[in-house]
Amino acid sequence: MYIGDEELDLFVFIGRPKDILDEYTNVTGKAAMPPLWSFGFWMSRITYFSEAEGREVSRKLRENRIPSDVIHFDTGWFETDWRCDYRFAESRFEDPEKMISDLLEDGFHISLWQLPYFVPQNELFPEIIEKGLHVRNFKGNVPFEDAVLDFTNPDAVEWYRGKIGDLLEMGVGVIKVDFGEAAPWNGIYHNGRTGFYEHNLYPIRYNQEVADITREIRGENIIWARSGWAGSQRYPVLWGGDAGNTNSAMAGTVRGGLSIGLSGFTFWSHDVGGFVTRTPEDLYRRWMAFEIFSSHTRAHGHPPKEPWEFGEDFMNFFRDALNMRYSLMPYIYAQAKHSSENGLPMMRALFVEYPDDPGAWTVDDHYLFGSDILVAPLFEEVGSRDVYLPGNHR
Repeated sequence: MYIGDEELDLFVFIGRPKDILDEYTNVTGKAAMPPLWSFGFWMSRITYFSEAEGREVSRKLRENRIPSDVIHFDTGWFETDWRCDYRFAESRFEDPEKMISDLLEDGFHISLWQLPYFVPQNELFPEIIEKGLHVRNFKGNVPFEDAVLDFTNPDAVEWYRGKIGDLLEMGVGVIKVDFGEAAPWNGIYHNGRTGFYEHNLYPIRYNQEVADITREIRGENIIWARSGWAGSQRYPVLWGGDAGNTNSAMAGTVRGGLSIGLSGFTFWSHDVGGFVTRTPEDLYRRWMAFEIFSSHTRAHGHPPKEPWEFGEDFMNFFRDALNMRYSLMPYIYAQAKHSSENGLPMMRALFVEYPDDPGAWTVDDHYLFGSDILVAPLFEEVGSRDVYLPGNHR
């Protein structure tokens, strides 16, 4: 074994898969239970740019009887796309607080994108540099062009919590905790440690601050995060990042979900249909059938993502799929509660439930949703697929 440090804390967990996951999450933390509304459908694309767009998509969701609980504004709610300043663009959001209130009254919680990196053109950049809220290099400067918030610095944490807190006080329901993977390896952090120690801890500090301020102000355990480390399962939900729009990307998403579930994460999601380019309609259909059997369900990525943009037949399928998910909500919520208390993944490898079945250990293309629903996604446009039925090896 080769390690980079002088010391190693080694934990050994012995037992059946459920025992190991339970004991591992006793050490690193159990997943908090998210609010009920978060298990509903999240409507998004990259990106809605205005109050008018947000109101229009909410109107069409209700008009077309598409069940939904969340509307997400991604990188475009600032005056300059991607340039996070924690303020709604005055030129495109006439009254954001009233918009949030109106949409909430109609059953929609609002999700907002942000990130902890600031380019020199960002109006917040000079303040961050002047107050020393960023990770430094050996010379005391920024390690690369962006200023990266230093979450080991109490002043930076207070500044950041103030920005996020203002949004939550306006009525925003959940913050998308994007990025977090680029904590500088060559950085010197406020606590005196280098990036060797802080790089992997960065996302868990980042996730925690947003989760804590959300719980303090909104009283709910919910973020939407991309990066994480051991223990990040305490701050649900993580999602799988920017997947391709291909059959192989869909298959890889299933394997990624099974993997993170075996790493202690109860709640995990993915962008239905993939993210990078326009989703082919057939792929969107098959991925949606997989998506509704995930702990959380979000349409996001390159536009269009709204079901009515693909025609009436597709929209009818989309509605039926979501109605199936909502009809299963008692099962989903009960399984979520049990899973969170026992360190189990909602998206569960077959061998977790059937450890005595040798064949169950070889399956990586279908899974159990909770303890009782077997899900076998279709990864090809035509044809059939084999499904392994665990527990029948005798």
